[in-house]
Amino acid sequence: LSAFAGLYFASTFSGGVQISEGIKIAATVVTILSMAMLVRSWEDFSAGTLGMCLAVGTLALSGVTVDAASYSGRIEAVDNANRNAYSLYALPCVLLGSYVFLNSRRDSFFIKGLLAVTILATTLCICLNVNRSGWIGLAAILVMLTYERSLKSAIAFGIAGGLIGWVVVTFFGVSHIEERVASTRTGLESDIGRWNLIVNSFFVGVENPLLGVSPEGLTRELARRLGYSGGQINTHNVFAHVIGGSGVVCFLLLFYCGSTMWRWRPSDGAPAAATVGFRKARRLLRYVLILWMVRGFFTHEIIYSPSFNMAIGLCLGLCALRLPPRFVPRRAPTSYRSAADHPSI
Repeated sequence: LSAFAGLYFASTFSGGVQISEGIKIAATVVTILSMAMLVRSWEDFSAGTLGMCLAVGTLALSGVTVDAASYSGRIEAVDNANRNAYSLYALPCVLLGSYVFLNSRRDSFFIKGLLAVTILATTLCICLNVNRSGWIGLAAILVMLTYERSLKSAIAFGIAGGLIGWVVVTFFGVSHIEERVASTRTGLESDIGRWNLIVNSFFVGVENPLLGVSPEGLTRELARRLGYSGGQINTHNVFAHVIGGSGVVCFLLLFYCGSTMWRWRPSDGAPAAATVGFRKARRLLRYVLILWMVRGFFTHEIIYSPSFNMAIGLCLGLCALRLPPRFVPRRAPTSYRSAADHPSI
């Protein structure tokens, strides 16, 4: 992780040293490692999840309250940000909060009640912002947690979906949502444009494999290749951003970092019963990584997202907490002919 961050920052040198990029990528590493080291019990993990949910839930409630009377297809939960920005902060909170709500038997009804209210408010805000990346992220969470808890999750999500649907129809209307769905089904120009950005970014990375052309330089290079008159154009994809802006080596480091988390396993020979808790925690970590990849297809800013970085750190800490002790098989006692033959004599 540190090697990826260092190489990513070094790739900015070709476009002029960007101190802001260095600060943001360093904050990413510090956030992940700090959150992982703070988890020393399930209560720590639950408290971190609740804090994240309360933060994004408060933003959602304030945005929904202010914009309810004049809803126009957008809830401004984050000031001076586009409607895609909120789901970047909110999706990992919905995933972790729903996981704790459905799986925890230790937390009180009060904590679960707070989680339920904030998750519902956050999900409502994502739905009302009518952006595809948020909807796809919610769908991914639904599939993953239904796979995790099966019938219990299906019932809980059915109730939540019905409640959110009733609120939308009663207080906001569905005209803007219908327009967004219709435009998604009839128009493919934006999708073709995104695909062209991804393909050209990969070509740029292959041509400059060591350090790319810098993240800032990639926006200008894509504009030149695609004939964009604005002078700069964003990749809107984290994988294209890394491989084109920072090179193939940095992209491989990112892939290796993610695969290491995905393939984390206890020591060989550990009893199966001792690894049950770890395997559950690792599944949650994998769910967060899947959600990171899904949301990363729509923005490169996910690298700096504090919510995703905190979620990854919390899951790493939970995995480390539940990692069984290193298993050392017992050796059969050795018989000796006399006391003189014993190695301790």
